[in-house]
Amino acid sequence: MSQDRENDFRIKVARSKGSAGGRMRAPRPQSFLDSLTPRRGGRSRSNRSRPSRAVQRSFHRRVIVQASIKRMAGTGAARLKDHLSYLERDATQKDASPGKLYGSLIHDADAEGFHARCKDDRHHFRFVVSPEDAEQMSDLKAYTRELVSRMESDLGTKLDWVAIDHYDTAQPHTHLLVRGVRDDGKDLVMPRAYISRGMRERAQEISSLELGPMSELEKRAKLARTIGAQRKTDLDKIIDQQREGETLDLRKPVPQGQLWRKHLIARRIKTLRQMGLAEYEGRGQWRIKPDFTQTLTKMGEQNDIIKTLHRAFGERSASLRFGPDVVFDPANFEAGAQSGIVRSFGRPDDTREGGFVVVENLKGRPIYAKVEEDELFGSLKVGQAVALGVYNPEPRPSDINIKAHAENNSGVFSFVHVYLNEGNGEEYTKTLERPT
Repeated sequence: MSQDRENDFRIKVARSKGSAGGRMRAPRPQSFLDSLTPRRGGRSRSNRSRPSRAVQRSFHRRVIVQASIKRMAGTGAARLKDHLSYLERDATQKDASPGKLYGSLIHDADAEGFHARCKDDRHHFRFVVSPEDAEQMSDLKAYTRELVSRMESDLGTKLDWVAIDHYDTAQPHTHLLVRGVRDDGKDLVMPRAYISRGMRERAQEISSLELGPMSELEKRAKLARTIGAQRKTDLDKIIDQQREGETLDLRKPVPQGQLWRKHLIARRIKTLRQMGLAEYEGRGQWRIKPDFTQTLTKMGEQNDIIKTLHRAFGERSASLRFGPDVVFDPANFEAGAQSGIVRSFGRPDDTREGGFVVVENLKGRPIYAKVEEDELFGSLKVGQAVALGVYNPEPRPSDINIKAHAENNSGVFSFVHVYLNEGNGEEYTKTLERPT
């Protein structure tokens, strides 16, 4: 055999044993946005040894992110102006001073400038970012700027935005407003998965980076601090999940390493007994009231109202009585209407719809009333005189007329039928459409 034949060799490409279809596909690189949407098909074998996403993020600092998209058409521009005015209202900072918008330093962070830039946009985004450990963070402004920077990287565009930090509730939080326009002038569209999950994950990453991952010991300590709370807690959620009907049996064995949780639940139930929400039946069994979580939620809301009143009246609150009657009930016709001076207004926690107004009536007593969404009370000012009306429980003439028309039309009421078929005038029909 010649020397050339001795050095000759051939390469044979064999089928990979791990390939199901005979072809080995290189893993496709994914962006953060791609990773939010799982691929269709079977799970990869290479991921079996990796912890799940839930396990990987189980020790992240929790952050609540509430998002909404607002159209600018119609009354959208006016509502945005009212919302910006609401955000910069009085007494939202730690020292009870008015808030001040800030931004990325690219654009002027003022309400008028941002409103002018948004006026011709299709839409804008509103976010409320509430880190669970916001009080421990050194600077919410730096935190928000880092969050927006990561959003720009994820979305592939610079963002025009303004933000403001609020400290007027039990949980410090940040309002973030983002224009619905990309840096190339096109409409900014955020994927649904990014709004619902991606932004929250980014916020949690930054919070965990600053304060460090939450240790198991810290998580237990947080739960332990809620044992005596007069509101709905995470321990109550566990109790609600574990009870069978109205009975919770503490004799049942617990998984390894979860005995500490059982001890906390036992101590929480004793607190519930003091509140009249649980009763011991012997042999480790407790009877829990079916609606105990709803009761705890109402107790928490009542406590939040009292805290709001204390903030609104400051040092004067020490001489005032905050009983259940401070909450204005528009359905209580016997109590009558109330009028007075606005001392404070806002949202209970800025993560739920609806708002409130605190009024000092003519006798100097505090009144707390629920009102509609902030766009509807954007014109409220501290020191303004307002009147709180009640609903008359008696049927009005228009109610009687609507009932009579419905009875004459097989139980169905129709404005078209009243106007056309019955020959009634336009003004009369309008009184039925908007009864007074």
